[in-house]
Amino acid sequence: MSGSRGTVRTLNISILAMTLLLCAGATWLPCTAAAVVTQPKGPASDPLALLAVQQVQLTASDGATSDWFGHSVALSGDTALVGASQRAAAYVFVRSAGVWTQDAILTPTPTPDTAWGGFGDSVALSGDIALVRALGAAYVFVRSGGVWTQEAGLAAEGGEASSFGSAAALSADGQTALVGAPTGGNVAQGAAYVFGRSAGVWTREALLTAPDGAAGNWFGRSVALSGDGATALIGAPEHDVGGNPHQGAAYVFGRSGGVWTQKARLTARDGFRRDFFGFAVALSGDTALVGAPRETINLRGRKGLAYVFELSGGVWAQAARLSAHEDDTGDRFGCAVALSGDTALVGAPSRGFGNFHAAAVCVFVRHGGAWTPQAPLVEDELGPLVEDGFGYSAFSGDGATALVGAPEHDVGGNVQQGVVYVFALDGPPDTRAPSTKASAATMRVLGTGETWGELKYVVSDPLPSIGAATVTIQIKKGAEIVATIRVGVRPTNTPLVYDCFEELKKGSYTWRVLATDLAGHAASRITPAKLTVK
Repeated sequence: MSGSRGTVRTLNISILAMTLLLCAGATWLPCTAAAVVTQPKGPASDPLALLAVQQVQLTASDGATSDWFGHSVALSGDTALVGASQRAAAYVFVRSAGVWTQDAILTPTPTPDTAWGGFGDSVALSGDIALVRALGAAYVFVRSGGVWTQEAGLAAEGGEASSFGSAAALSADGQTALVGAPTGGNVAQGAAYVFGRSAGVWTREALLTAPDGAAGNWFGRSVALSGDGATALIGAPEHDVGGNPHQGAAYVFGRSGGVWTQKARLTARDGFRRDFFGFAVALSGDTALVGAPRETINLRGRKGLAYVFELSGGVWAQAARLSAHEDDTGDRFGCAVALSGDTALVGAPSRGFGNFHAAAVCVFVRHGGAWTPQAPLVEDELGPLVEDGFGYSAFSGDGATALVGAPEHDVGGNVQQGVVYVFALDGPPDTRAPSTKASAATMRVLGTGETWGELKYVVSDPLPSIGAATVTIQIKKGAEIVATIRVGVRPTNTPLVYDCFEELKKGSYTWRVLATDLAGHAASRITPAKLTVK
């Protein structure tokens, strides 16, 4: 292990909005998610008013080609942990006075082979305790006096070794660890290990398996742990349900008197074969979030869904089904999920955006028992829309910060070096930011079924010397966002017109303009307008 100062590049601020969860993953191996469970802040009074401000981009000080920095991420207070799985390292960043700096590089002893060791495939973080996976082991690091040292190596048994640590979670106090081993047991039936810490010594408390498990279930592919360490949620995405092969399931275990027992098996009421329900899981209090990234919706394959379950009266029940709005195929929504109180994140490395694939992390807030969409987190760099793995998310316990990894992002001449984006959620308005005003508009349904009309608006920038802004138009039907259109770069302080073609039904809508000037200031004063479709 060595300490080092890294690179933190300031980025533009992004404010966008869209409809229901659109999030997905890329492939089996790189999809990871971490959920930190602590007391969240309450939801905004306006359930559609949460703003996402893209603050900085984190990169490794010693980054190189094919590092996959950002393959896994975790966040605890003012400390971030980032895995670089192809480099066999994990990086610690700390935030002080709002500025992120690289604080340390964690490497295990003994050092695994870089190509096959898998160190950094998954990470978990709680205060001064970090858990990092390597092939056949999970290493515990402890920070004391600002210095990180390796405290222990947690190991599996027998056939579990190859996948042990594919998913990992820590309790809020860092004294309980949950480690998945999805290929262990009866030919990839899978298992999960619980470890406890006392006086700096780690011991195995329990080996958890599904009572109805079978070969190939991949139990332990995803894991989540409650803040008090007494409830575990474990995904088995290839579990057969009824006559549906690989529909998937998620299992809830509880600890009482030091003994772990299964409390529930969660499945989707509308599940079908090869949905991979349980591919990603998150847990916060009495709420669970489970991703099913390959679920087919309206004949569109691998579209994906995410399911919300709530505990009431000792019974876990499905409370909501979150789905994508766009009509694209292959979103793989639900590949990565995170949850904190009333706020949910779902990564979308393959999300459809018009005729393109523009990755995003979608944000939802539960308000009055209903989940409503917020501004999504997106990469705010202009240029070709490519899949770089953006969408593997970690969520802060206070609901104010999100980390999003893009492990295949190119940095300079380094292909797939990887980056991590830091977003502030519900940040304060920026007095340097532009304002936007939309004018009442009318659109007409054409013979082709499309709707056309001129949308007139103004982006007013208090810093006129900047002179341009990236613009997004959002159309809403009531509280639902029915269209999000990335317009591109437009001048400021002048009337603008956008020729809009969308498939909208006749009726009344509202529309607004979201803008970010070229200095990175995002519009926080937004005046919407009426939109009538005839």
